[in-house]
Order: sequence, then structure tokens, then C-alpha cells
Amino acid sequence: AACAEAPTVEAATCDSGVCTLGSCVAGRDDCNDSLEDGCETDLTSDASSCGSCGNACLVGNVCEESGCLPTSAIEWILPFEGAPPETAFHTASNGRVFVSGAAEGSFTIGGETEPVRGSSDAFLLAASEAGEVAWLLRFGAAGDEYGFNRVAATSTRVFVGGQFSPAGRASFGGPELVSNRTGGEDMVLAAYDAETGAHVWSRRYNSNYFRAEHVAIAGDTLCVVGRREGGVFVGGFSTDDGERRWVRSLGSDLAVTSVIGRNVGTALCTVSGAFRGSVDFGDGPVDAESGTAFEATYDASGLRSLLTATSPGRSNVLHSGGPGTPASILASDLRISWEDGDYDFAGRDDGLVVWRQGILEPSWGFAIPFAGSIQAATIGTTADRTSIAIFGTGSFDIGGGSLAVDGLRTLLVDFERGELASVVVWGGDAAVTRSRITVDADGSQYHLVANFGTAQLGRQSISSAGSELLLVRRLL
Repeated sequence: AACAEAPTVEAATCDSGVCTLGSCVAGRDDCNDSLEDGCETDLTSDASSCGSCGNACLVGNVCEESGCLPTSAIEWILPFEGAPPETAFHTASNGRVFVSGAAEGSFTIGGETEPVRGSSDAFLLAASEAGEVAWLLRFGAAGDEYGFNRVAATSTRVFVGGQFSPAGRASFGGPELVSNRTGGEDMVLAAYDAETGAHVWSRRYNSNYFRAEHVAIAGDTLCVVGRREGGVFVGGFSTDDGERRWVRSLGSDLAVTSVIGRNVGTALCTVSGAFRGSVDFGDGPVDAESGTAFEATYDASGLRSLLTATSPGRSNVLHSGGPGTPASILASDLRISWEDGDYDFAGRDDGLVVWRQGILEPSWGFAIPFAGSIQAATIGTTADRTSIAIFGTGSFDIGGGSLAVDGLRTLLVDFERGELASVVVWGGDAAVTRSRITVDADGSQYHLVANFGTAQLGRQSISSAGSELLLVRRLL
């Protein structure tokens, strides 16, 4: 008797009374090695066997037409042709995205080309929730260097920090700022109206202060990390007029990666990064070998808390403040001991620890071992969601599943209340920059992406003739 053929079976043969599957119809396969149910697997839509048996899509992805695609989507892309990749940005509760930086050449945005008047011009851009340019401010003069390194925003105000090195005078939309330096840089802080871009205040600080490198908002205090004579400082400045309220010197043997601000009855400024040697954070010297991560919280009275984590190699803490509690990434080699537990990467070359924390203690942690290289890792938060972007190459162990990345790629990893929610790979010539992710309260993400040719951002392909900075809004 002939073998009965299921609708999904193209051919079956009988050999010595035993039916053997010959072939499946297009898009189907026998993944359970049983002829009883024929070619039971739909390779075009089965997320556990997408395109071939056993080829499982990453969490947060679906199988469509035999290929794994993310459920998230790119809503819009705003290109900055010619803008530098180390630009900073921030979102605010009114749905606008604010981008700041220093342009060393003319760049085009929104169809308009902006010339550079000096060797470097500071700029501040407001983009709408729809991806359109709301307003753009440029500051600079012939031969002068201006730069905005960081930006923080509320629904009504935008605050920027940076530096200028003019021939004595500079203006950032208000009265001229007069420098008494004969060379080098002067630190500047400035505030603008979030709706219109109108100048609110701008201040230059005395010649001991060189530049502001990180800014964050804590109630009526602007938390600032920067450089001055003697090394790194953290300080609190008034959001009303920029007046300096308090400053703590941290020395030169440390690198700060971020600052976050929190208002819990008092304004708290938390700085994080890595240090070596001996550093006095405010409660006496702390000695460490190279590669010790730190997290130090200050208020007007001084040091409130200090956490450190030591690893055999490089480690850095990267922070992000959001509408909820802050979250952090600790990038390190091999093994990390932290106050909430011990993360062992089981002989892998490197690893990331992502953790979510309240005022002082973590509420959950997640380890991502990897063998390869990470060039950048950034993080963004909402009350329930924590999102990270990893730019690197190699083999990653995410949630117990191994992901091999061939060539430099960007991995977007999202957590919902501590649980892994999605993993997306962006490929090609695009690289998420070191600027942190920002996340709206509705969970939408904004990324700054440096693209150098053709890239695949999830479901969307992009192509750039040359180097191009892209502001991307991603819907989760």
C-alpha cells in the first residue's frame, strides 16, 4: 500500500513496509522526526524553528517569511549629515527630544544646512515627538571654539553644560560672557525655554573651572561633573540662575561616566565611573587598583554613600536616571563582587551586569557573560523598563541562550520589571553612540546612531553616502 501523504508532505516512500519522508512542501519541515504528523513545522512563522529546524528567534522577535524580526518598530529617523558622533541628548515629559553638541563643520538637518562660523560651534536642537525640528540654536564666532557636552531637560527648561575658549568674550543667547583667561577653556552652564528655545540664563565660571562634562537635574539643583584645576569635581548649581551652591573635588585618578540627580526631600547627585590609586570621595582616602568601579552620592552636606566593585580588569559603572528608579551597567572582566551578590562569569572573557536600584540598594540584577569585545554600552530607564544598548562583537550569553555576533553590531536588550523582554540586533555599518539611551514614559526609545554606509535597524534598512548621525525613535 502507498504511504499516506499529509498536505504538508510533498513525497513519501515505502521501504520494506516502512514509510520514509521524502520531502516537504515549500516552507515546511519535519522537525520532530515523526511521519505521523508529516511536515509539522511551518518554517515561515514558527519562532522556535524559523527558516530551519531549531533556529529559535530571540526573545521579543517573531518569525515572518522564514526570518526573525523584532516586534519593535522604528517610527522615524532624523539624520544629521556631518554632525559629530559624540553628541548628547535627552528627552523630556512634553515629548520633545533635546540634542546638544559641538559641530566642527557644517551639517544638514531637516533639509537645512547649518554653517559653522568658527573652528567649533555649540548647538542645541529640539525635535518634536513626530521627528521634526522644533527649533535649533547655534553659538560660535570666527576662530572661536564652543561646545555643549551634555544636556538635561524638564518639561519647561533645557540645561546644557560645556565650555568655550574665545578671545575674551562669548555669548550663548544672552549677555556676553567675559573670560579673563589667556588660553585654555572656561566652563559654561546655560538654560533655555523648552518650548521656544528662548535664553533663560547662561553663566561662565571662574578660570579654575575648565568644562562641564555631565549634567543632571535633582529638583531645583543642577548636578554637574566637570574638570577644573586639580582634576574632577562634582557640584550642585541652582536651576534658577546657575549659582554655585556646593562643589566637591575628587582628584585626577578617576574617570566619571555619568551623573544622575534625584530629589528625595533633598537634592542628591550620584556620580559613577572607575578609579585607581587613592581617591578621597569625601570620607577619607580609598585605595584601589586599576579597574575599580564606584558609585558616590552627594548632597549639600557632603558624601552620602559610596559603593565600589573591584574586578581583575577594567570596570565601569554607567548610569541613567528615568521617571522611576535609576539603573546601572557594570562592565568588567571575569568576576565581580557587589553588595547584592556575587556574579561569576564562569571563565568567559568579559561580562556585563545590569542592575536596577532604589536609593541605595539594588532590587534586581542580570548578568550577561560574553567572549569578545564591547566598545560601548549605554542604558535608559522608565518606571518599569530598563533598556541597554551594547556595541561590540563576539558571543553573548543572554538569558541562557548563546548569541554569536559576527562583526561589530549593536544589541538592544530590554527588561520589563527585571525580566528579559526582548533582544534586537542592529547590523551593518551603524553603531549606537556612547550617549545614553533615553526612554519616554510610554516606553518609546531614542537612540543616537552613527552610520557609515548601509545598515539594518530591525525591520528598516538605511543608507548613508558618508558619515551620518541619526536620531532614531523606536517603539517597543
